Amino acid sequence: MKKSCSLNALSCCVLVLFTNITNATVLPFESRLGGLAYYDPNLDITWATDANLTSFDTWDNQTAWVADLTIGGVSGWRLPSADVNGDDIVVDCYGGGVTDCNDNELGYLFWEEGITEYQPGVFINIQRTYWTGTELSDTFGAWYFTFYGLPGSGVLLPNL
Repeated sequence: MKKSCSLNALSCCVLVLFTNITNATVLPFESRLGGLAYYDPNLDITWATDANLTSFDTWDNQTAWVADLTIGGVSGWRLPSADVNGDDIVVDCYGGGVTDCNDNELGYLFWEEGITEYQPGVFINIQRTYWTGTELSDTFGAWYFTFYGLPGSGVLLPNL
């Protein structure tokens, strides 16, 4: 499948580890791999510290690139999911709260953990727009997420 729009890959990639969120409070990140990555106990995944390890590119190129990525000797990275539970329902998390947002990793990072380009937390090089690893179920496209710096402005959009 070819996605022609160029966006930043969320090089804030994640290891393929997930569980359901059961706690109602946001827990702090834990440094991993000598500070090259951070474990997110809220989503049970690990994010790369540098959120812009690569630059603009197509979705196909970004998914191939991240599949070959090694950070601190660790491989098995992927783009973040906008449909963790695989039910083909993508929730944008806009004000959805912890329970409704745990299915969208970037939405949770923005809406629940407060990560923006102006408030990057533990991350460096936060960009405005990132690909997700989630394809649109009915077209040849993929979802991407925009991290605008103002509260209430993160949005998940389809790229057709």
